[in-house]
Amino acid sequence: MIHVQNLCVKYPIPDGEQRILDDISMEVPAGTTCAVIGPSGCGKSTLLKVLAGIITEYDGAVSMDGQPILPAKQRIGFIPQNYGLLPWKTVRENIYLGLKIKGSQKQAPADEFHAMLRQLGIDGLEERYPRELSGGQQQRAGLARSFLLRPDVLLMDEPFSALDAITREEMQDVFLALWQEYQVTTVLVTHYVEEALYLGQKIVILSSNPGHICEVLDNPLFGSGDIRQQPEFFQMGLELRNLIKRGWKHS
Repeated sequence: MIHVQNLCVKYPIPDGEQRILDDISMEVPAGTTCAVIGPSGCGKSTLLKVLAGIITEYDGAVSMDGQPILPAKQRIGFIPQNYGLLPWKTVRENIYLGLKIKGSQKQAPADEFHAMLRQLGIDGLEERYPRELSGGQQQRAGLARSFLLRPDVLLMDEPFSALDAITREEMQDVFLALWQEYQVTTVLVTHYVEEALYLGQKIVILSSNPGHICEVLDNPLFGSGDIRQQPEFFQMGLELRNLIKRGWKHS
């Protein structure tokens, strides 16, 4: 479980400091997905960096399974907007990178590696470089790296935003298939309402800067299959948009 209590993050500026996140309290139960949605500049990426252990200067308390965030001891998968692939490394080298950093490459035998690539539809592309892949293929490589790590938590920073609409929906389905198999505790930042509804068991709405929580919703539509074209999905999308607008207006 991820537990965040009264989290406040401030950045120094020339004439003082700027509050980015203000009094954030939330829980993400183990093995669930949480979508965080909010306007640009509200601190969504900052929240992920705190959970990843990248930002360590803050007020409040943040823990994972009752322990402080310590990347050296915990397996934290992180997929940024640009997929995080190193351009000078092959697909194989990029996928194994997380395991090499953890010093445990031998824990992922070749058959597991290739099974993962087959599942993601990129088997046979191992020796290519990122520039030789489409956006969707790069995203699949990023997912392979994260899930092969068997992370304690997976953090995703608008990972599908650079893809076209059709590829984005396809990658959402690819992610869900992997998540259903591995049940990784996941926090996903997005600015797409439909993506939050499709991928988040829990949806956290942040206000504009400084970011604070307007609403936390349990999503009754999660896990109901591909319901993007169903009336219930459309109706809940409208309701979520109204909640977001009210929260941003009164923040």
